[in-house]
Amino acid sequence: MCGNSFPTSKRSSHRGESFAWPFTQEDLADILGLTSVHINRILGRLRRENLLVIKNRQVAIVDLLHLRRTSGFDSTNRGGVGWSN
Repeated sequence: MCGNSFPTSKRSSHRGESFAWPFTQEDLADILGLTSVHINRILGRLRRENLLVIKNRQVAIVDLLHLRRTSGFDSTNRGGVGWSN
């Protein structure tokens, strides 16, 4: 979600856009090779920290900068996939 989905302009550095989210938690768990319980915990944490809102199959990133920090995403890593160690 943090990668190429959003530009790194000043406008979007703190607040992201909303986008369609056609997946269930079970779908996401299967895609990522995780359990649906783990996905539920992660999404719950992101909601509690007010980083994203999921409603009516739409995801709105509330604070993209904080989401990137929380996830360990490094947008300056142009040669790799963007995730810091």
